[in-house]
Amino acid sequence: MVLLAVAVMGLPVATDPTGRGLGLPTGEGTSHLWGLVTTARGLWRHGPYLRVTDGAGVPDGVRLDLVDPAHLLLVAPGTWLGGVAGATLAWNLLPLLHLALAAWGADRLAGRLGADGAGRLLAVAGTVATPYLWAGLPLGRSELLGLLLVPLLLSLVADLVTAVRPAKAAVALTAGLLLLVHHGWQALLLSTLALVPGTLLLCRDRRLLRVTAAVAPAVLLALPMLWVQLDTAPWWAERVGGLATLGAEPPRTDLLAAARLTGLRPAPDAFAPAYPGVVALLGALLALADRRARPWALLGLALSACALGVAAQVGGTTLPLPARLLAVVPVLGGLTDWSRLTLVAGPLLAVAAGVGLATRPRPLLLALGALMLVDGASFRAQGPGAFDTRLPDDVAATFAALPDGAVLELPLSGPETRDDQLRSDRALLWALQHGHPVAAAPSPQAPAARTFSVLSRLHEGGMQRPSGGGGGAGGGGEDDCLSTEAGRLHARGFRSVVLWREEDAAGRRQERFVTEALGAPAGSSADRAWWTLSPGDQGSSRCLMPAGAGPPPARPPGTPPPGGRKGPRPAPPPG
Repeated sequence: MVLLAVAVMGLPVATDPTGRGLGLPTGEGTSHLWGLVTTARGLWRHGPYLRVTDGAGVPDGVRLDLVDPAHLLLVAPGTWLGGVAGATLAWNLLPLLHLALAAWGADRLAGRLGADGAGRLLAVAGTVATPYLWAGLPLGRSELLGLLLVPLLLSLVADLVTAVRPAKAAVALTAGLLLLVHHGWQALLLSTLALVPGTLLLCRDRRLLRVTAAVAPAVLLALPMLWVQLDTAPWWAERVGGLATLGAEPPRTDLLAAARLTGLRPAPDAFAPAYPGVVALLGALLALADRRARPWALLGLALSACALGVAAQVGGTTLPLPARLLAVVPVLGGLTDWSRLTLVAGPLLAVAAGVGLATRPRPLLLALGALMLVDGASFRAQGPGAFDTRLPDDVAATFAALPDGAVLELPLSGPETRDDQLRSDRALLWALQHGHPVAAAPSPQAPAARTFSVLSRLHEGGMQRPSGGGGGAGGGGEDDCLSTEAGRLHARGFRSVVLWREEDAAGRRQERFVTEALGAPAGSSADRAWWTLSPGDQGSSRCLMPAGAGPPPARPPGTPPPGGRKGPRPAPPPG
């Protein structure tokens, strides 16, 4: 069963596991993979917790937290041995490895709670069929894989409580908790909502001190990462005010979609469904009749309710939901997507069903397990599940012909459209292979070049065209801001400009602006043109960012931009 799920999940990259990464092309996988590769390359200089990019965000660079340093255990060796291709292979192995760990943990936990072979099989089936595993993780948020460790960690707690010689269980639990913490804040906070009550259920006033002693070393060993993230992430402090951060219109869940009553969803967008699986819910409800399974069924049902978020939309009515109570807790107030909690709720529902229905006829359990698998894996059929990671040969030839030094790729990424950020993510991953630093940045609100390049701001439509010696958009005079743009860019460290052509009126206007500023291109192809830069006049200060207009602040990973984000692209990347 697990092997079948692994095969289905890995199918999109089976023919090219080193050139295609698991995840939707419109997801965050490109930027998350870039962050892991960049960190792996600078690991000995900068450490595993911060990503200091020498080849991105030119001229100011980019410094962001790496949200899932645990995955460097696999991606770093892949990067050192095979570059981006080796890292891509490691990236593809990550969800498959976590899927196997989740299945193993569900099997162990169900067994510790008293389930037999058929019940344990049902627990495994429901765990690997968790819908968010198939609908949400293709968005590329690799840090959420840590949530799949919860069943295994709870089974280790059970071992620790019941073991005569608990040293082995204590070491394993400490290592598992340390691994979980290094999946970042989101996984840590959401999993805590299951680990704390689950541990109390297992202890029942017994051996709680023993469990605490196993947790303490993991906390101490994780303090460096926690300290770095607290010290460099003031964004979290701005979001932990609980309901005050939600505003007058908190995010609302469509209950019909969450219950999958509207049919198969379209390809996942930034927020995957808070849907734990109707068969898993039914199994957990039936398990309420069993004394051993009842506490776990109630916990899974409670987490499923919290996964719906702080408010629900039913027709034209907005209803408060249980997560609204949790959101007032300061540290939990920073969470923006509660649907991720279904990665924890789904396996717990499956375990409860396996324990509570273990005495039912084996054919019934097998049928329920098969229905769970069909329900969860059906999300895989709703869209492609891989993104390209190789630098195309024609693009490689173009960048090989450019002089050494940074490249300004236009149009720049902006916070307004999904396509801009996808272009930026692609530029970041390609830059690791062609070796030219680029102005692209992993956050849609952090591209440094927008703050100084007249050309890029004209492209984005963020300002009126500067008027110098009487020039206009149609020519008839020289615009001194545009005519000095080449010297200004050269002084900033750029040596080339690459324009990705767009076949519409805006794209033709952009190419005209670049040609007016830099002259005829040094070369061109069907989808791009490029220019080389030389020292020259940098123009007056009025050609820079208008007074009072500063660069937009960077945002953390997984945080939607103000007003929401257009299209199926989640907000910023790895963070």
